Amino acid sequence: MRRRFTQEFKVQAVEKALSQCDDVR
Repeated sequence: MRRRFTQEFKVQAVEKALSQCDDVR
């Protein structure tokens, strides 16, 4: 369960970074 939580957290961080990159463009 903890592994899934960390994985989701990592995915959220990646999505946030991608959205920030899109904002920069």
